[in-house]
Amino acid sequence: MNRIVDFMKRVIKKVLSFFGLYKYPKPTPPEPTPEPITEPVEKVIKLPPIPLPFEDNTKDEMYKLCLLAISKSEKYEGGFIKVITGEWSTNDLKSNIGEDKRFLELLEYFIFVYDLYVNWKSPEPIIEPDKEINWNFLRGVSAYTYLVGSKCDYTRYLDLLSKYNTNLTRYFMFAPWINAFPYKKNGKYDLNQWNEEYFVHLKKVLEYAKYKGIVIMLSLFDICGLEGGQGGLRWDSHAWNSKNNINGYINASRGNVVFYDRKDLYPKYETFVRKVCDIAKDYPVIIEIGNEIVSGHDFERYFGRVVREYGLKVATCDSGLEREFDYFSPHGIKSVSDISRYSLSGQKIMYSTDGGHPFTGWPQSEWNMTSRVKDMTKTAYNRNGHFESNWTPYGELLDSNDEKYWENMIPNLRGIKEAIKELGVK
Repeated sequence: MNRIVDFMKRVIKKVLSFFGLYKYPKPTPPEPTPEPITEPVEKVIKLPPIPLPFEDNTKDEMYKLCLLAISKSEKYEGGFIKVITGEWSTNDLKSNIGEDKRFLELLEYFIFVYDLYVNWKSPEPIIEPDKEINWNFLRGVSAYTYLVGSKCDYTRYLDLLSKYNTNLTRYFMFAPWINAFPYKKNGKYDLNQWNEEYFVHLKKVLEYAKYKGIVIMLSLFDICGLEGGQGGLRWDSHAWNSKNNINGYINASRGNVVFYDRKDLYPKYETFVRKVCDIAKDYPVIIEIGNEIVSGHDFERYFGRVVREYGLKVATCDSGLEREFDYFSPHGIKSVSDISRYSLSGQKIMYSTDGGHPFTGWPQSEWNMTSRVKDMTKTAYNRNGHFESNWTPYGELLDSNDEKYWENMIPNLRGIKEAIKELGVK
């Protein structure tokens, strides 16, 4: 008890002295004794956030004053403790506190802070585990080439999917619509040089998707971007168009006619596939060889086997190869009856709407679309399949800073969430 009383006296004297209301008696100077000269050791300590007992604007200033008093009065291991208090001088503190200094409250809080200060230990960091993925039923919403854009708000996108209990989305690896390719560009693309920022971005997306419990379906190749039209945003902007690269590949008016038939280019395609697989093998992904590609069996079979070397799951849109790989992914599913057309015993089917939103047709109302997506999700589940709804074919062309961009995802997401709730699955 005596120690506490002595401590309180010392604290009161220090606080009063700080405001110039108490002066310590001058001690009789002792005989000087030589001491070794040592440099003081500064130790910076950050205090944890502490709730304050004041409601008005003085609380921050009082908190800083307490910290400042502590920093001037306590020693540690032969050096001095320096607490980060900001750019505040003594006069600043006094003028902000005002005439009503409320010494008793300040003193009580000073002791409170002091007690926490000397006894506080840094807590162990809390590492939240990755969200568990239900591989038995994948269901999701995609804006196909949005995620590949290095400027995309992928955390907001994946947070929204997770909020609506979806666990799948698609990621196009080639996106001429937004000039997103894995190759370095200096005026023109160099198909022998990697765009490393592209792969850094890919890894960030995969890392965050894993944390949110979302499977990314990586579409390595695509047919749409090789076709002409759409105001020059497809083949005319494609990295493999000889007009756009320094390597001379591919000289054709439309890439979809020849891209998949060029077996002499398989080795160059393969370097890209292996580069992606080296990254993807550490994450929950499905590798789709190509979106809607029509190339005969050779192309998908060749690259599907390359992907298999990395232990990754493979999806194919080739109905002749559905039994060779993990998933068959037919597109253009617009209704429950469309789902019924595909029934392969023992085969995992990835039903994809390939469109469907208020902008482009079926159906026109949000309520109708939510209802259809819900029914299709339930039907896919009951047929041991999976379901993916593309809310807009060209979502990446919309301004993601416009809230309408995000609002138009909601009807699809709501339909899936309602289906999951009714089905009683995770």
